[in-house]
Amino acid sequence: VVTDDHKIITLGIGNFSYKEAENFNESFVRIASIPPIPEYIPDEIKDFSENQLIALMNILGAYISEGSYNNHSKTINIANTNLEWLKDLKGNVETIDPHIDCNIYNAYHDENKRNPKHKDCYRLTIWTRRSTGGRQLWDLISTGCHGIIPSNFRKARGKKLPDWIFSMKGIYQQILLGSLVKGDGTSYRKRSDKNYKKTAYKDGFSYTTTSTALISGLSVLLTKLGIQFSIDFNLYRHSYTLSTIAVSSGKKMVKNRNERVDDYSGPVYDLEIQ
Repeated sequence: VVTDDHKIITLGIGNFSYKEAENFNESFVRIASIPPIPEYIPDEIKDFSENQLIALMNILGAYISEGSYNNHSKTINIANTNLEWLKDLKGNVETIDPHIDCNIYNAYHDENKRNPKHKDCYRLTIWTRRSTGGRQLWDLISTGCHGIIPSNFRKARGKKLPDWIFSMKGIYQQILLGSLVKGDGTSYRKRSDKNYKKTAYKDGFSYTTTSTALISGLSVLLTKLGIQFSIDFNLYRHSYTLSTIAVSSGKKMVKNRNERVDDYSGPVYDLEIQ
């Protein structure tokens, strides 16, 4: 493992040590490998049933793509043109705690402010301070799905995946990812599949975000799930587009390949592109 200062993390007798790249000698040093992240359910949701965990993954994925919150009123809002999807999310909220107050409104109910272009946009509003489950959901979203940069942490550029999602079972990671893509991604269907159901795994997807933390988290998550992807960066918009299929320009996906080299004794370098 090569660090930012171009030193190599090596594994001695049960301990990690550091070697300058120029002094690397494979005859007495073995490169340390990063062990798999153990699966566990974090303390914040350890009392959730399986159905509640599934509901939570759906809500978190939807919130990361389409959500916002109001710190003064302690409300969580998820807006989308797909009314049926918002109704499903409302059911997910009630699965977590039937005492949580939530309802769906036309996002532009004020005729004077309504934009005809968005007249069919709806908003699911969740009031969290009135129930124990609501306050728990507030904590999971307000702290788990946002970074700590003061100027950005409540905006789209401050969105991120919860840190503990990487230690959850793959099925929960897939549900969160599917909900995230359904909210603001582009999912692709196979022409031969007439009974296609929109998921992020059978047919591929692309997803665009301005959040560096979110695109980094998605990279880790897709790697853990064994899904190949590529990332394009738009310098003008400062946005990242992650795609699990060939991008629209016709470029082919880059395939990763690991090769073991046993007879190399020279220095080891890392390549960083900014």
